[in-house]
Amino acid sequence: MVELSSKEIWQYERQIELLTNRIKELEEAGIYCVSGQNRIRPEHKAEHRQLGEAVSILQQKAAGIVNPKPKVTVRRPRVERRRPRSDAEWEALATAFSKARSEAGL
Repeated sequence: MVELSSKEIWQYERQIELLTNRIKELEEAGIYCVSGQNRIRPEHKAEHRQLGEAVSILQQKAAGIVNPKPKVTVRRPRVERRRPRSDAEWEALATAFSKARSEAGL
């Protein structure tokens, strides 16, 4: 930890403010998503990622950390999608359903 003067802290905070404003501009220029959030455009993703890392480093410097490191992004696990059923599988399901329905007396 390093003691910073109020002027240095103010400079870091000003830089953070400028970078976060640019991040907001990129988010507002994004593609509207139904969930109410804007998705970052593919051509802006690299800049958005670099700005986020820069903001993280500046926040750490403003806090007095000597060797700041960019924030660690956690990747979400891949979601397995169900494979589409073939016509033969649909046929087997339909026959099993009709058999179960006839046994139940419906």
